[in-house]
Amino acid sequence: MREIDPTEVKCNLQGNRIVDLAFMSKNMNCTMCNTRLDLQYIEQETIKGAASIFSIRYHYCLLVNTLKTGNEYTNPVTGKSVFAINTKLALTAIHSGVGETHITKFFNVLDLPTVDSHTFKTHERIIGPIVEAVAKESFTEATAMERLLTVESIEELKKLLPEELQEGYLIVNVDNNGSSIVRVFASFDMGWGQRGNGHTYDSLNGYCALIGLKTGKVLDYCTRNRKCHYCDSELYTGKKVLHDCRKNFKGSALMYFQFN
Repeated sequence: MREIDPTEVKCNLQGNRIVDLAFMSKNMNCTMCNTRLDLQYIEQETIKGAASIFSIRYHYCLLVNTLKTGNEYTNPVTGKSVFAINTKLALTAIHSGVGETHITKFFNVLDLPTVDSHTFKTHERIIGPIVEAVAKESFTEATAMERLLTVESIEELKKLLPEELQEGYLIVNVDNNGSSIVRVFASFDMGWGQRGNGHTYDSLNGYCALIGLKTGKVLDYCTRNRKCHYCDSELYTGKKVLHDCRKNFKGSALMYFQFN
């Protein structure tokens, strides 16, 4: 076998990459010789969002090995393998309140390969239902805590009510078994995805939240959406696509929360 002369090797990759050091270190062995691979012998890179797949030729046996920059898992929707880093990126965007455009700008400054909109949306759809499930659990816990604190602070909270409502209003007995309804104090906040200018309110999305007085935590939330890409596509193509449609409102953006 002819060993490659390191002086003849030219790695044309530029910029930075996000890598899982522990994962790469564990898998940086030649599958034939079981010896360590050298990144200077990378011949090709396949970019998969924020992850990469390198084709590395071992300089002695000349076998081309595949090295991934991070671990994968199975997409529960499609059954295909996807990179965990891309799902974490979508979760990061949701948690930070930014979108694909902001992530692209951030990656451009860091000299990282950008994530295309299709990849970003795919992983957003994977993580979205999980975020919603966790949020609902959080709401249930926050509501139970708000109820408990209301009962403990009942005398204090009565003073915030008109005199005619101070007795028998906050706690309503339902039956003789001790079941009761506890009315809690909460504030309501809402907003639009696109800022209005005082004359025109044409945002396609609206959001609101119910915040408990005693806990300061969100007890529930709702959204209003006037547009769905898949539904719009169906009007033009006539093809129905099974999807998780979030379109639930028709009318002016000013009426979002009058409807609620």
